[in-house]
Amino acid sequence: MHKVSFSGNLHSRNIFESNAAAASAQLIDVAARLSALATSLCQTEIGDQDPNNELIDVLKYFVFSIKQRRLRERFFKNDLFADPAWDILLDLIVARLEQKDVAVSSLCIAACVPTTTALRWIKVLVDAGLLERRVDPDDGRRNYIQLTDCTFEKMMAFGRDALRNISILDRQIFAHI
Repeated sequence: MHKVSFSGNLHSRNIFESNAAAASAQLIDVAARLSALATSLCQTEIGDQDPNNELIDVLKYFVFSIKQRRLRERFFKNDLFADPAWDILLDLIVARLEQKDVAVSSLCIAACVPTTTALRWIKVLVDAGLLERRVDPDDGRRNYIQLTDCTFEKMMAFGRDALRNISILDRQIFAHI
């Protein structure tokens, strides 16, 4: 170990050297854990996972996408980057993966645009065959909106492809979402 030369008494130097040794030991421990994590990540590719894990990974990806879009709105005006159709699709894919119904009113909120704009986009997406309406069996006044099966499959394919393009280390972020 190199002696560090600085002004001060012998007691201060001993404290500094013991703190440096403790910090060095901690860094060695962190490096070993990072190395083990990198090894385990390299051994697990998305294609190697069972279908349930893949669904969870895709769900986490879409939840992360929604969070990123909301984060962007904190820094830039929403009307500059508004994409209500995509926000609607993101909300509905997450709801389907979580096996939740989505009422029209909730979907309007998820679109992050005025209600009339969201309703217009919902109509466009329904007319295009991407979404379908379903009447609430318990309350005929309420409508649920869901992805068509074809749109669900396309969104899942998009999510799987997006995950393949994300680095192994970035995928670890999704484990904490």
